[in-house]
Amino acid sequence: MMDSFLDFMLGPFRVISAFYFDHQLIFNTIIIGLAVYKLYTSTKNRENKSAS
Repeated sequence: MMDSFLDFMLGPFRVISAFYFDHQLIFNTIIIGLAVYKLYTSTKNRENKSAS
């Protein structure tokens, strides 16, 4: 019964979330890598601007 409520309320998101949970390690690695890259490049840009 609860499963049918979840299917009705979440709709197609249920399929997307199942795909995400199956590949969670890959997605989280990509997201953390992008965040670290963004932090590194923004810090590098700030150092270059303050040195000028």
